[in-house]
Amino acid sequence: MPEYIDRDDLIKTIKETPFTMSMGCLTVDECNGMNRARTLLAELFKTLPAADVAPVVHGEWIEQDNPGQFDFRDTWVRCSNCNYLTTTVWSHSHKYCPHCGAKMDGGADNG
Repeated sequence: MPEYIDRDDLIKTIKETPFTMSMGCLTVDECNGMNRARTLLAELFKTLPAADVAPVVHGEWIEQDNPGQFDFRDTWVRCSNCNYLTTTVWSHSHKYCPHCGAKMDGGADNG
């Protein structure tokens, strides 16, 4: 699966990380050349088209006491992200919350 980065963060990191002799340049001229290339690279990244992406929200189904207003035979769960309430039967067949779109994979640590 592709991974996406924030263009502004990348450009900032490139601009704020100059090459020095301690970073492996063999000569001052080599460091100067690498720093010119670094500046050009930052400018190039500004021109690339951006992907239209949204961060993935992670969640999990949490068992819930029966809310009382529904069929007592069902077991209930709620979304850990938005508190959407549904039955366990329904939730087991869905990998995403229908209310907020959270990916039901056990929470943010699993992303």
